[in-house]
Amino acid sequence: MKLFRKYIFLIICCIFFSKIFSQQVEMPVIESINVNLNTQKVVIRWSVQFPDSVDGYIIKRQIWNVPGVVDGTFNTIATITDPRIFIYEDTSSQFGEAKPTFRPEFYRIAAYRMLNGIKKISLMSDIHSTIFLTPIKFDICELKNTLNWNHYVGWGDSLKEYKIYQRFSASDVPILLTTVPKNDTTFIHSNLSDKISYFYCVEAVNVNEKITAISNQASKKVYFPHPPSFMNADFGTVLQENQIQLSFTVDTSHTNKGFKLVESSEINGQYSEIAFFEKPSIPKIVFNDTANTSSQVHFYKLIAVSVCNSEWKESNIAHNIVLRSSTSSEKPKINNLIWNTYQTWRGGVEKYKLYRSLDNENFELRDTLSAKDSIYMDDVSNLTNIKKGMVCYYVEAEEKDENPYQIKGFSRSNVECVAQNTELFLPNAFNPNSDVEENRIFKPNVSFVKDFYLIIYSRWGNIIFESKNPDIGWDGKSEGNLVPKGVYVYYLKYITSLNQVFERVGAITLIY
Repeated sequence: MKLFRKYIFLIICCIFFSKIFSQQVEMPVIESINVNLNTQKVVIRWSVQFPDSVDGYIIKRQIWNVPGVVDGTFNTIATITDPRIFIYEDTSSQFGEAKPTFRPEFYRIAAYRMLNGIKKISLMSDIHSTIFLTPIKFDICELKNTLNWNHYVGWGDSLKEYKIYQRFSASDVPILLTTVPKNDTTFIHSNLSDKISYFYCVEAVNVNEKITAISNQASKKVYFPHPPSFMNADFGTVLQENQIQLSFTVDTSHTNKGFKLVESSEINGQYSEIAFFEKPSIPKIVFNDTANTSSQVHFYKLIAVSVCNSEWKESNIAHNIVLRSSTSSEKPKINNLIWNTYQTWRGGVEKYKLYRSLDNENFELRDTLSAKDSIYMDDVSNLTNIKKGMVCYYVEAEEKDENPYQIKGFSRSNVECVAQNTELFLPNAFNPNSDVEENRIFKPNVSFVKDFYLIIYSRWGNIIFESKNPDIGWDGKSEGNLVPKGVYVYYLKYITSLNQVFERVGAITLIY
């Protein structure tokens, strides 16, 4: 009897558990989650063993940053009512659109079945995620693209490897670049070409090689750094004593860190940096350098520096002109001038212009010389109007109109002054009533002096005339009236252009 009861109890239990089991809904298995390369939308693929035993599927996505939703929870974004549909493209916007191009997206799926008007839901599937390929990093110095992505989540040990694909437009057929081990999430693409857009995606491969998962697409247009297409040293010119102004015209359209200005005392010597111009916005670079301009030639050039700190390209050289002068020992009243020629213009020198100033007055054009000239002898013997004895010069070079960048340079030398020896002639008599005009006035004939002072004394030692202007002499009068004829004493003091002080005392005879 007891055995019969146990037997009945076991039958009832079997029927009970069989009924419970028959009410369980099969859990779907996510096969892969891909990103559609054309739409950049997430595509989910799954399977069930007995599709006839379910009525549909519930798609859930992990939600972030949505008001009223706990971050990181899985929420339903779609319900599939056809049990024989095993693919879904996520276009849901209820909790905001999926963003597989900005982050990995995580999904789970459950199946459901309606039993006696009640929706029975299966267990949730394992979590699967998209592969998020981060923005491509281009190394401008190494000329390489670096790809980084997250591991595909959901396959576990069934993940076999990753394949890296590339295409040259968003619509091209992807080309396999390489395959990397399953533990890698980085790939460096080298051997790139300039001004080319590279489109990449990463494909995870299951041990069942028919199952794959493709990432979002990330692209990068590559621009190689290039040296400036041109760099021209326009000129080096003496702005004022011990100051050289430099001008350069450069191409600023390329990827440069900037331009380094270097200087040397020899054209082929060792150059040292004196200034740096970081990414100039205009094509003209102007710099004033403090340097010896009277005796030293200074050579300058610009060096383009890449963003990778390598020296790319050099300009031609700019330099100053040093003018030197001396008086001639063989030919009195000849000023000898010599200067270094301007050597480094791309167009070459067209001519030199020599400017001269007398007694520190305005400079005037003295002569125009050929590009081959670097020596000039200036005859100043006829410059009777020079009183201070100082003749100053500078040379200005002009570039030919053959510069390939249509730039015309100029370069002005230092100012060089020549002091001539003072000349003095003193008459010993004069006649205010003479028929010859130059004999009517007592005036020392003096030239090349910086300072002048003349005094006439009467025979009793009184001052009857004085002048500080070598052009104004004594006409024989005192207080507007002619003085008696006779011998008078003069005192003359002058300072030469070489700063020598001279004094003379003598007699002058006034006759009628």
